[in-house]
Amino acid sequence: MEARRELVPASADAPPTRAIYVLERVFSVPSLIGSLLIITTFCRARGFRKPINRLIFYATFGNIMSNVGVIMADEFLYNPTKAGCQLQAFLIQMFMPADAYWSLVMAINVYLTIYHKYDAQRLQRVEVIYLLCCYGLPFIPALTFIFINDPEKGTFYGPARLWCWVTPKWVLVAMAVLHCPVWVAIVITFAIYFRAGSEILRVRSSLRSLSNRSQDGHQLDDNETAFTKTAEVVIPPAALPYLHPRAPHSSTLHRPSVSSVTVSTRARQVETYEQKDVESSKQTCDIREIENATQQGRKGRRHRAASDTDTAVWSYVKCTLLFFTALLVTWIPTTLNRLIALVNGSNLAGLEILTAIVLPLQGFFNAVIYAYTSREEFKGIWRDIRTRLPSWEGDETWNSTRGGNLCLVQLHAPVHSRSDREAETESTRRLAQ
Repeated sequence: MEARRELVPASADAPPTRAIYVLERVFSVPSLIGSLLIITTFCRARGFRKPINRLIFYATFGNIMSNVGVIMADEFLYNPTKAGCQLQAFLIQMFMPADAYWSLVMAINVYLTIYHKYDAQRLQRVEVIYLLCCYGLPFIPALTFIFINDPEKGTFYGPARLWCWVTPKWVLVAMAVLHCPVWVAIVITFAIYFRAGSEILRVRSSLRSLSNRSQDGHQLDDNETAFTKTAEVVIPPAALPYLHPRAPHSSTLHRPSVSSVTVSTRARQVETYEQKDVESSKQTCDIREIENATQQGRKGRRHRAASDTDTAVWSYVKCTLLFFTALLVTWIPTTLNRLIALVNGSNLAGLEILTAIVLPLQGFFNAVIYAYTSREEFKGIWRDIRTRLPSWEGDETWNSTRGGNLCLVQLHAPVHSRSDREAETESTRRLAQ
């Protein structure tokens, strides 16, 4: 053991205890189990294949590969020139920061959805670009570092206390190639979420204001009501007595003919109706009941829209908090540990232990987020298990979203045409379905 410890760089303080390497392996197990759960459910049931879950699914492969590197722990730590140490360092360098990049991708999807009205199909078409950026770009430096061997500093990859990675002599480069890109991604992600959150709150306020105006009896915008100012309602004569019980009954209303009633949104009564019969007559009919029902329906739709907005905002906040909590819990102690080692030339035992715990747990954090966004689907699985009728072969039970779990929701201010509003809402809700 003494001979092995001599190979540890002199700049490092006392080597970590064996317990730290045990912690690395132990906390990699929940991540591997969570990754297996994600892959299994995503591949076997269509109900789990929401756009946000697809991104977590792609990130899972990076979690698995980084966990493989972490599980290797100190097996090759004292043989830096061996292929095992170089492989471990390559896996950690390439796949460890993947979660930060995929979190940025999720934020970009939010931006594209809110500001450019991307739907699920358009987002899926750009996922190939996301894969190339999140895994292809980090591959180039990770592979290049294998071949760096300076006469003074030695190999780029080598003993890094917790595992084989960038050696302490290259610590500045390590900060530049790993920690800096991660924190740049985190800052950009936060900026996108901050701006998107402001937009959501603005639209929420607009919808509430619109709802309040409708309750006070104010008219809607002319452009929004242009299609409902005048309507022609065709009513069977037999139904006319029921519109207003006090209306006089005509002896000809029992005939199977059709009456045409012209309705104006600015009036409270029907001006005329024409009885298409052998004998023509005119009669004025009070249809306040129809107008009241129509107005109540409009108010109900506005209230439901405001309520849906509140739910969407809260779901959005919870999802962003989950992603940011996972990222910050993972990378704050890791970055602080590197900075302290850079400044003081030694590591703090507490931060080193935290690093050994939180970095292997990235896959577990992703599994928790995946389970939250798919909680209705998992409830369906649990119901199948309880009834001893698992539906692995048929996706009917699993595919039921039971209302859906909205995590990324596109919200827009009122537009001129109802068909446009419905199209935008439908294209957005598919993000979470």
